[in-house]
Amino acid sequence: MKRSKIFPAILYFVFTFLVGIFIAVFLPAIYLYSGLLLDTMSDGLYSGNYEEAIKVVGGYYDKEPVYLREFEKGGGFVLFETATLSSQDAGAGDEEQKSILQKSHVGFLFGVKDEYQTDKASDNKTNVLVTVNGEDKSYPILDADTDGDGNPDGILTYIEKGLVLLELTQKEFSQMEGLKFVDCDGNVKYEFTFDAPISYDTPFFNDLNDIIAGFNAAEEDSVLVEKEKIFLSANENNKKYSYETAEKAADKKSTRTVIIYFVVVYVLADFLFTHFIIKFIKFLLFKVFKIKPKEKPMKVHNESFGNDYYCAVTLKADNKDTGFDQTITVSYRKDVFEAFDEVKDEAYKPSAEDGIKTDGDDGALVFVLTPEENYEKYLRVKAGTYGNLQTEVPDGYQVEGLPETLIVDGYKKTITVKIVRRED
Repeated sequence: MKRSKIFPAILYFVFTFLVGIFIAVFLPAIYLYSGLLLDTMSDGLYSGNYEEAIKVVGGYYDKEPVYLREFEKGGGFVLFETATLSSQDAGAGDEEQKSILQKSHVGFLFGVKDEYQTDKASDNKTNVLVTVNGEDKSYPILDADTDGDGNPDGILTYIEKGLVLLELTQKEFSQMEGLKFVDCDGNVKYEFTFDAPISYDTPFFNDLNDIIAGFNAAEEDSVLVEKEKIFLSANENNKKYSYETAEKAADKKSTRTVIIYFVVVYVLADFLFTHFIIKFIKFLLFKVFKIKPKEKPMKVHNESFGNDYYCAVTLKADNKDTGFDQTITVSYRKDVFEAFDEVKDEAYKPSAEDGIKTDGDDGALVFVLTPEENYEKYLRVKAGTYGNLQTEVPDGYQVEGLPETLIVDGYKKTITVKIVRRED
């Protein structure tokens, strides 16, 4: 690496490393709360593993649904007994809100997106009616303003995952005899009537009383932990919320993202500063797999010189670090028909005056490289194309860098090759 690139490279790696640490620390939480919790809930419902859906809602729950209705065409409605978090004013003169634990029922309607229409720009009547003591009480479920006019016209979870989430609290609905899902036009699309009124006088809610009282009174954590242990051990169906499934998915996704990030960072750094990847690829191709490098096409001789002229061609061989001290012969045979627009009978036949060794009717361009001449040979050669490369090299050595086809053009041309030991 050039000295001028060292300082920019240090800055680049320090900055990208710090960004990488930031991504690795915060990305799992970002993935978790930006969609994976909803994905986990949706996957649980559509797979029939309903506990996976309720366990990410928060608080405590009974893992056995208090009501379940599955539709023949798929989807359904499921309702759980729960204790969920809410907020209320901390007290007189205090503007802060404090979290409280409340008894509630959480329900999910899912898998009915093609039948239950909830999107309507104006006069959207989508709603849930909860039957309490024979009367219907409204539970609004519209929470998305898709057209930005200030009026809710859709349900966010329904738009994204095709599910409607209900949180029916004891404070609003002391008991429930049934539910009606009203669509955007005011039609009752789904109606569920319970066999007996759903209330809060059940073993699950009774087991929760101590925890709810202690939590809302802000008792010490150690006391709440003991109460929680008692609650969870009272019944095997009593459960506490868990993000474990969603967190595993978030960790896996963030790990993959961080790996991709650092790979991109290194590749970009290599391209800007070190070029190790290119060197390694060349090493594999040309040294390990013995692939002969594709020769860069030589420029055809310049027509401004004409065709009938001579060029000073010098062939140099580098034998450093090999200890080689023997003679090498490199020859090319002239390709008459590609080099000149002449008929065969009038073809050019090189002579000794051109510095070309004659071999019958076909001329050969021959470079004899000797240690006495420091492996450098000059020849005066007529412009043209020379092919049929042949070399005479002692066993155990080879010449690298010779073009298969030698195009002689211009007035001077120098070819530098390298003498190396054979590795096979």
